Amino acid sequence: MAEEPRGARGEALDRLVAEGVITREQAAAVGAALEGAEARPQVRWAEAVGYVGGALVLAAVAVFMATAWDAITPTARALLLAALVPVLAAAGTVMAGGPRALRPGTEPPAVRRRIGGTLFALAAVAASLAVGVWAEELVDSHDSLTPQIAASAVGLAAAAAGYAALRSAPGAVAAWGMSAFLVGSSAWESAYRITGAVQDYEDPGYAAAQDAMVNTTGLALAALGAVWIGLAFAGAVRERGTAVGLGAATAFAGAEFLTEPFNHLGVLVLAAALFACHVLWRSRAGAGRGPGAALVFGIIAVTAGVPQLVWYLTDGEMSAAGVLLVAGAVLLLSSWLGLRLHRASGGPAAPDEGAPAPQASPGPPPPPSEEPTAPEPPPLVDPRDPDDRL
Repeated sequence: MAEEPRGARGEALDRLVAEGVITREQAAAVGAALEGAEARPQVRWAEAVGYVGGALVLAAVAVFMATAWDAITPTARALLLAALVPVLAAAGTVMAGGPRALRPGTEPPAVRRRIGGTLFALAAVAASLAVGVWAEELVDSHDSLTPQIAASAVGLAAAAAGYAALRSAPGAVAAWGMSAFLVGSSAWESAYRITGAVQDYEDPGYAAAQDAMVNTTGLALAALGAVWIGLAFAGAVRERGTAVGLGAATAFAGAEFLTEPFNHLGVLVLAAALFACHVLWRSRAGAGRGPGAALVFGIIAVTAGVPQLVWYLTDGEMSAAGVLLVAGAVLLLSSWLGLRLHRASGGPAAPDEGAPAPQASPGPPPPPSEEPTAPEPPPLVDPRDPDDRL
């Protein structure tokens, strides 16, 4: 049964060749592309099986630790978690294609890069948990975030190393998560120590100390979001759209974390900054998906910030219907503004990843030949994953 469609396809290609519509080389290229597209689901199944296998291994470890957690010492817990790090790192290296695939300048296939990056990210999480469990036994974590700071710092170092070895979206997400934990906990702990660790509700300085810790943490997270957007802008992160989205989400959370009315104003400032990033980014070549992500999150920020500010200025007197009306009007206006910015700032668009490079300026035409040569077929690209050549 499988040969019937293939034979019918061959007859159709032979008929087009006989009619002079395409050449024999082009027919062979089309046939190879169709066969590769039909074989592609096997690769997808292999990727899914890899994820399921990794999840089962982690589930087994989690069940073992849940049942035996109280029966083993804290040192044994930390050692058990630490032992997972080289195992996951080795598995990630194998799934990426071996040590050769991690050499600078190499480009593993997208499927291998995703699976290997996921395993490297899990290795960073295991390293962070191991340090956290070990640090909790050394430091009194009742009134200190030192264990969390140490754990997130080690996790960030491991995630950054894994991303440097194999750039992938899971690796970028792992590095972002560790950096958010590190910056947030460090800012809170620093403000807590600077304000004198005021914890008495009846102390006159309690409210001021709490506001200082909240605002310090919010500003630190907003700055971290700006750093991630800057890394995407500079090209230090390969997944630019992902990095911009993570940075914008972090900055938005940091702005909302501030005390009133600074939180509402911070969200609007963030929206203006994202719109400005979109305009500047669109004027650059090779921008990728970063400008679109900045525009989308800018619209989200202004849509959330304006109704909140109106609610605050009216002291909550505006009805829910009025707030929804304002939010809808702001969303329509911001969407219209986003379209105008997208058109007005249209610079040289970046080619899609995996697309053929633009041709150079044409020179003098070659002399006509007696027998026309068939044009070289373009590289066969899977439309579902431009990284994978068929």
